[in-house]
Amino acid sequence: MPLPTYVARPNIRRVMIPDVLKTILLCAIFYATVQLNIRLFLHYRVLTIEPPMVVSIAIICFLVLLLIIEVLNTYRKYTLVIYDFYPDRIELYGKSPATLQFVMVTDVRLKRNVFDYLFRTGTIVFQPR
Repeated sequence: MPLPTYVARPNIRRVMIPDVLKTILLCAIFYATVQLNIRLFLHYRVLTIEPPMVVSIAIICFLVLLLIIEVLNTYRKYTLVIYDFYPDRIELYGKSPATLQFVMVTDVRLKRNVFDYLFRTGTIVFQPR
């Protein structure tokens, strides 16, 4: 069996930083909307007393726990991935191993979102026949 021409692994920091920033942004939006709802309930007298500080602390702890789970899940997902490049194919090793023959590819595209532009990353999309 021939050796691969090139072996690549994802750069963990370049993958994790955008995911962590997205999760932090979503957690902040969630917390702000909960606080806004509490203020509106108090203003329109749906709630008669303000909830204790323990509720806010519990929400923050829950969001931090979600952030930690997201970081660990992303780290575990991308540390197992290896790409082996051969002259005629690419082999992917990870959660679900796959082989892509270059003969089957008709088009190659680079897909990027806002975070990809910021961190100079992207996703290569192969269009099969």
